[in-house]
Amino acid sequence: MTRLDQPAATRHHTVVVGGGAAGCALAARLSAAGDRTVLLIEAGSDDATLAQRMAAPGRVPPGAAWQLTARVPAWGTEYPLPRIRAVGGTSLVQGGVALRGLPRDYDRWAERAGPDWGHERLLPVFARIEADQDTGSTGALGIRRGTREERQPLHEAFLAGCAELGTPYCGNLNSQTGTGAGPVPQARRGTVKETARGAYLDPARGRSSLAVLPLTRATRLLVRDGRAVGVETTSAERGRERHLADQVVLTAGAVASAMLLLRSGIGDPAELRAAGLPVVAPLVGVGTRVRDHPAVWTTFGLASGHGRPDPLWFQVMMRHAAEDGDRLPDFALEMYHDFRLLPAPTALRRGVLTASLLAPGGTGRVRLDRRRPQGTPLLEFDYTEKDLTDLHSAVAFGHGLLRTYALCRLGVREPRLVSVAGHGGHGTGPLPRAIPLPGGGVEPCSVAPQDVARSAVTAHHLHGGCPMGPDPDRGDVVDERCRVHGVENLFVGDTGIAPTPIRANTHLLALCAAERLGDILTHGPKDSN
Repeated sequence: MTRLDQPAATRHHTVVVGGGAAGCALAARLSAAGDRTVLLIEAGSDDATLAQRMAAPGRVPPGAAWQLTARVPAWGTEYPLPRIRAVGGTSLVQGGVALRGLPRDYDRWAERAGPDWGHERLLPVFARIEADQDTGSTGALGIRRGTREERQPLHEAFLAGCAELGTPYCGNLNSQTGTGAGPVPQARRGTVKETARGAYLDPARGRSSLAVLPLTRATRLLVRDGRAVGVETTSAERGRERHLADQVVLTAGAVASAMLLLRSGIGDPAELRAAGLPVVAPLVGVGTRVRDHPAVWTTFGLASGHGRPDPLWFQVMMRHAAEDGDRLPDFALEMYHDFRLLPAPTALRRGVLTASLLAPGGTGRVRLDRRRPQGTPLLEFDYTEKDLTDLHSAVAFGHGLLRTYALCRLGVREPRLVSVAGHGGHGTGPLPRAIPLPGGGVEPCSVAPQDVARSAVTAHHLHGGCPMGPDPDRGDVVDERCRVHGVENLFVGDTGIAPTPIRANTHLLALCAAERLGDILTHGPKDSN
């Protein structure tokens, strides 16, 4: 009998909190094991039409946005941090880029946390993720690269301009090559963007072992005698509920997984007490070592006649790895037509160059709002003066690319830095802000570092927040097997577990974390590789 002062309860073997890329993959893998029931809880909707609307470049629908903001106190800036609340998560809204990160990224991870997360150990995991038509792997997520016939004149000019500047061509940016320019590996089957929802979760929906609970917000973890026993949730339809489980896994992302731990009394004791929360488990590292790639947009006009409708859109990029020996930092450049202007034809008469810093020294921290612990979290990045210098160098390199013969042939004109607040794209509402900055509408390379700081935004590549490592006293949150230190039967299986920088977007990172944790939970203590 349920006590009158307790919400209704359900029981499952495993509860997975967060239906983004990692949650979709993990729930599908665990439900296929045949020895458990799995409940996937998601705060947003389970709407197939939303997933279809987000197949093209576009903004997050207002009702599905988490409305997060990031601050950089040292630079005096603040910018939106778009994250989507829906089954499929940010894999619905991201541009389809499917980069692994460099081998050295994972080897650093292994040095910090344990050998199972080194590059060679993870290669079979990536092979299981990727159905790459160019390399022959046969995993779950369709991956391809645009062909020469599919590339726009702007894309071809970008590759030619990179060659003029001495950057070698790289046909597979998921190989072990560091510095190179080439076609972007994209999560696509044909021209349609593929998401974790479509690749993993939808094929698993018919299983009796899997239940999906959308429009349901996890409010706190239920911990008894040092052991996670379930999750408490709330929803408009059913009110408060408890979902009891033998295992609880957080896959809510770098911000939300850390926030749920903090709201449940798992975190820095001083921060918890300041917010009026009990200390269930002292873990000073919860919400720390959050990493992102600060990015700067330069827009420019193009002479008419260059461009056509492009379902692939984000087709080319250049990556520079600092260990390759010159004085330039780790950075990436991408070039594409301005999707914020869709569906107007003017989208194909404007170009965008994005420069992003792939390994900034500064990190972020997710904090509770002490006045409203259940409210919107606070996120600050401590980017340094060196980070700004490095980002300025990346922007300057990109502006040099705009002056190459290949780009000049397309009639590049009026390059300017812009501050981009959120996403543009298809929809009935107004376009988001795109504010020219003072000093931005000038010749390339003449922008000052302070202009770069004022225009820097997120590259949407959040990782960290629940960093992996053996020592909770040094700020580690989960161990090598993704178990939260000090709380039994509680795991984290998303991008938050990365303890060191990953120089790539985070779609494949989320799937890798989920696949690896799926191995751990279904194979037991032996090495599943």
